Amino acid sequence: HDLLDQHRGAVLVEQVVDLEAREERVALGDTLPAGLKLVIDDERPATDEPA
Repeated sequence: HDLLDQHRGAVLVEQVVDLEAREERVALGDTLPAGLKLVIDDERPATDEPA
């Protein structure tokens, strides 16, 4: 059970990090001057988030 619990913990942490990164992009996107958009430079595939 230890290995399974560790894996589950890692997945939960990963989900929290993803959520924080998304919130950060939304917050930063709102502060950019008109005509500019935030380019996401990471390994995750793009999602259907509104621009």
